[in-house]
Amino acid sequence: MKEEDISSIEPITSEAVLAPQKKGFLKRLGAGSLAISVIFHVILVAVGVFIVVANIPPEKEKEVDFRARGGGGGSPASAASQRKMQVSMSKQMPMNRVAAAGVASSFVLPEPSNSGSLSALGAMSGGMGGMGGTGSGGGSGAGVGTGTGNGMGMGVGAPGGKGLMVFGTALADVRSIGVVMDVSGSMTRHLPRVLSELDRVAKGSPVILHVGCGIGSNRTRPRIDSVNSPMRGNGEKNFKGFWSFYQDPYYRNNNITERGKVDLSRSIPSPEVYESFAKRPSTYYNDPDGPKSTADALLAREFDKVDAIYWFADFQDKIDEDGAEEVLRTLKRRKQKLYIHASQQGDYIASARDLICLPSGGKEIVTK
Repeated sequence: MKEEDISSIEPITSEAVLAPQKKGFLKRLGAGSLAISVIFHVILVAVGVFIVVANIPPEKEKEVDFRARGGGGGSPASAASQRKMQVSMSKQMPMNRVAAAGVASSFVLPEPSNSGSLSALGAMSGGMGGMGGTGSGGGSGAGVGTGTGNGMGMGVGAPGGKGLMVFGTALADVRSIGVVMDVSGSMTRHLPRVLSELDRVAKGSPVILHVGCGIGSNRTRPRIDSVNSPMRGNGEKNFKGFWSFYQDPYYRNNNITERGKVDLSRSIPSPEVYESFAKRPSTYYNDPDGPKSTADALLAREFDKVDAIYWFADFQDKIDEDGAEEVLRTLKRRKQKLYIHASQQGDYIASARDLICLPSGGKEIVTK
């Protein structure tokens, strides 16, 4: 190298050697390595999240189970829940009622039959209509259902009832009745069945026994006594005399018309029928002195509080129009209906039906 070239090179000083090189702002803060670290960890976290999410199984759909659990019949809470469901269903279930109307045909009194009682809803295990029941030993059962039943109700005072049912005929809106029975000799054989039906349908109803079924133009002076709680004198003796005088053919055959000549030592005619009346509460007999009119029995004060009157007779005796009009007028004032039931179609059945029964709002009961 030439000397002049060497002389042109500037000597390197210590200041030039020690002078640091200029670095960028981020490099001065260490951003280069930090950025690489952050990017690496972000990628690592993203991969981990993806792996975890991909391996989580989907949540199972919840099953709604209305069944009570086993193990001794379920918890009290589940039982209370079932009872609430039963009450709600019972309020929504309609209650249907059926009333059977009488069918007209020849008269044959049916044998009385006991009306079956309906089981109360909810009486069985599990409540109404087969709501789920539970059993011991861990078993369980479930069922949902509703049902309705139809029945023919008989009796007095049934809540929501439409009225009594007598010999298959509905007495509309009638909850209590008074009964007039013709106890002349030709009617005796029918009386036990009629009394049995009435005591089954409306037990304890007032009954008045009357001889014959005629209605005169003028009411007589009635003597209406109780058969077992005398209004005057010896009640048992008086009723026994009344029964014997009209039931024993001995007095008719011998033209004995005076009550004082009734021989009480004679055997009681039709003793079973006699006893059924003599031992029955709320039973009376109408024995007027002189002419007899069934109006005395139909309008007796013993019937003041009943809704309707049931009259059982053969309707062979004359019914006077004026007397019938008086009876109808009184029944309307009392707001009572008259229902008639004939053991046979007597000559005056149409008069009783058309002059009193139908205008009062009642009807003729015609049995099979």
